[in-house]
Amino acid sequence: MGKNEWRNEAAWPLERAKPTRYLLHSSGNANTASGDGGLSTTASHSEAADTYVYDPPIRPHRGRSFMLRRRSPCPGPRDQRQVEARPDVLVYSTRPSKKTSKLPAP
Repeated sequence: MGKNEWRNEAAWPLERAKPTRYLLHSSGNANTASGDGGLSTTASHSEAADTYVYDPPIRPHRGRSFMLRRRSPCPGPRDQRQVEARPDVLVYSTRPSKKTSKLPAP
């Protein structure tokens, strides 16, 4: 998690922030973490749609995998491997980053 430090800023949004738009991608098989779901900054117009049957035996962690609120009982990333192994969950992930990034949140 890098330096693991909280920072205070005088204004929001940060003037130096660079928003990045990520788009969902797959060949129609984003089911489970072993599927082909991905996120990237480039658009594609020739991909198959993903489908799934929603019949969860347990509920996922409220749809969040990364929480930054200080008041949260468990801030930070959550292990979603058990949820991402289910065929009724679509998974879209980025490739591992080769550079350090700062992710500010209000």
